[in-house]
Amino acid sequence: MGLLNGLSGWVGNSQVFALNSIADDSFALENLTYAVTHHTTTGIPYPYTLTNLYRSFGMVAGVGAVLALLVAILLVSRSQKDRKVSLLSLFPSLFNNGASFMVGIPILLNLLYVIPFLLIPLVNMTIAALALFLKLMPAAVYPVPDGTPSLLYAFIGTGGSLRALGVSLFCFALDVALYIPFVRMGNQVRKDLLEEVGSHESL
Repeated sequence: MGLLNGLSGWVGNSQVFALNSIADDSFALENLTYAVTHHTTTGIPYPYTLTNLYRSFGMVAGVGAVLALLVAILLVSRSQKDRKVSLLSLFPSLFNNGASFMVGIPILLNLLYVIPFLLIPLVNMTIAALALFLKLMPAAVYPVPDGTPSLLYAFIGTGGSLRALGVSLFCFALDVALYIPFVRMGNQVRKDLLEEVGSHESL
């Protein structure tokens, strides 16, 4: 699901920017029923669901972790245009609307960013699955209001677990670190292109 949603977003399908409700995940509904009935999330029947893994952690920085890319660009990019687009897109990206950022950079159909765009959500889900397996945090079983910042999805979905928030923030920091080499690669590509254009003009 993470790969398919990421690929769909990378080719420009705006539907993936809309978070589906918990009602679309039948396993998550069973978990919610269990938690409400037993007044605890311990022992829920399906700890590894679309809601627990992809929506809570795979999208911790938005589709393809674009919020992490935005921060990486602000940190290390040498392109004034990319930094300006990132600043202008910061507020909507915080609330899960990264479409303007993806078009402005652009990220859509950009081969430079396709690998991290597709794989970083899988890294986040692996970390979350491991944390759930080791019982380092509870599962996200409660409904989360539309428009909630993606960084807070797991925190609210677990009923306010600081451990889940800590895992979300760890994933986000890791996402930024994973995007930085690609942003630096973009700096180098841009520099090489400018030098090539300059050499052609001198001829």
